[in-house]
Amino acid sequence: RSLQLKRFDPDTPLKVRGVLSLAKKYQADSVRTRIVKHIEADWPRTLEEWYLHSAQFDERAALTHFRWDTRQPGQVESIFPEPASAIRLAYDFDIPSILPAAFYRLAMADRWSPWNPARAPFYRHEEAHDYTARWELLHAEDWRRLSHGKDWLIELYQGAPSEFNTYDPGEPCGDLLINSPCLRARSERCAAL
Repeated sequence: RSLQLKRFDPDTPLKVRGVLSLAKKYQADSVRTRIVKHIEADWPRTLEEWYLHSAQFDERAALTHFRWDTRQPGQVESIFPEPASAIRLAYDFDIPSILPAAFYRLAMADRWSPWNPARAPFYRHEEAHDYTARWELLHAEDWRRLSHGKDWLIELYQGAPSEFNTYDPGEPCGDLLINSPCLRARSERCAAL
């Protein structure tokens, strides 16, 4: 029987956990490699990939009839990878390449909101994103890493040049090609930090 995996499925880490355990136990490296490549494709590993993933997310959200300017219910959480389960999978099965993006997404999540793919996870566009996660899957060490990472991001942001502090990360680039001037400028700003 073949393992069918959908792109950006928030349940993928839960679905592949057993298969990865068997692949590890029986040294089925080709199975592990196929699953890891799929997982890595769901999580950006560079700033340019982050912006491309964000554009894909916006497009997918629009296709689910979600609108930024209203509180219409949408199932946005069900079309984007879930960070807590991805983090646990990464630590348990040695997939460190997805950790930066997964922790960054987790840092933006509302830790008081339980995971619920059927609820609308965003407030109005002018307000902060309200992502959620499967918080119960995290270990104490994951919480410590998250806390240190959030502190580091706040410190980095506060020490950044003023033009970076006034930058609206939710503002679209328009031209989302990797070599676009907008993405190059964003990359240069982050590299300068």
